[in-house]
Amino acid sequence: MIARKFGSKSISAITGGLDLLPWSGPLFLLSVLALSAMPPFGIFRSEFEIVAGGFASSGDAAAAALIIAVTVAFLGLSIATNRMLFTPRAAVTPERAGLAATLVAAGDRPAPIGRPGVPVTRAPEPALTRGEPSAWMVIPVVVGVAALVMLGVHPPAELTGLLSRAVHQLSGGA
Repeated sequence: MIARKFGSKSISAITGGLDLLPWSGPLFLLSVLALSAMPPFGIFRSEFEIVAGGFASSGDAAAAALIIAVTVAFLGLSIATNRMLFTPRAAVTPERAGLAATLVAAGDRPAPIGRPGVPVTRAPEPALTRGEPSAWMVIPVVVGVAALVMLGVHPPAELTGLLSRAVHQLSGGA
């Protein structure tokens, strides 16, 4: 939904997601929190039990490595998500639109970022309207996030048993 709304898959091209996507923006944020193993999502429970099993046994180094890896992954996801959702979108003013049209008409290209001594010219972001591209794109995400919350709050007995066996094996049990 986000790529369709903004016309790009580039993280740097997507800003103002919460302002422009009233449903997809918060759902994307919830999905990233689920992927980052935050409670009450099921991934948190599984990682917590694995780490607890590692610390209960002689696997302190492996448990610490898992904690560090998850923290680094969460940091990367958080930075990208904050940029996409919470950074305000630059408004397209007639002056900025006129500057971009003049540059394109004259055949000038903006200078690449990072070239010393050369001013950087950035084309204005296209004007986008608030709203979802399609309600049919939102419904499956709502269902998926609801399933993730339900699995985290009340997991099936089979899943709980599988996690318990994994913890038992990590703690040195046979």
